[in-house]
Amino acid sequence: MTQLRELREAAGVPQIELARRCGISRFRIYEAEFGMRELTAEELQAIQRVLAPEFAKQVRAAAQFQTKGIANA
Repeated sequence: MTQLRELREAAGVPQIELARRCGISRFRIYEAEFGMRELTAEELQAIQRVLAPEFAKQVRAAAQFQTKGIANA
């Protein structure tokens, strides 16, 4: 498993959704996630544009959950 898959999963974005939003085939993403193919610089930039905001949302949600959990303790 590659870092791409770890980041995609941490951002909560399914592989098919990432492919759709990036304009990359799901199979290319699959191959990249399993180290079978390297993505182009353009493909990596497209993935970054999708995953960065999604990952930030996950981090904010976790922080809010943690803050509420501490306040209720």
